[in-house]
Amino acid sequence: MRTTTRPDIDSAVSEYTDAVEAGLVHIADAVRRHATLDIAASAGLPSAEAEEAFERAVEARSSVVPIDVA
Repeated sequence: MRTTTRPDIDSAVSEYTDAVEAGLVHIADAVRRHATLDIAASAGLPSAEAEEAFERAVEARSSVVPIDVA
C-alpha cells in the first residue's frame, strides 16, 4: 500500500496553487483530484473528507506570508 507523505501533499498543494495563479484551471483541477485520491487511499478516508483535507492544506499554504529579509 502506498502512503501519502506530508511532502507529497505539500508538493501537490504547491502545484495546485501555481496552476491556479497561472490560470491553468484544468491542470489545477487534475492536481486536486489526484491529490484527493492519494489522501483518501493512504488515510482510508471517504473522498469528501480527503477533499476537505486538501482544501485545508491549500488554505494553510495561502495564509503563510513570505518574509523578505534584506
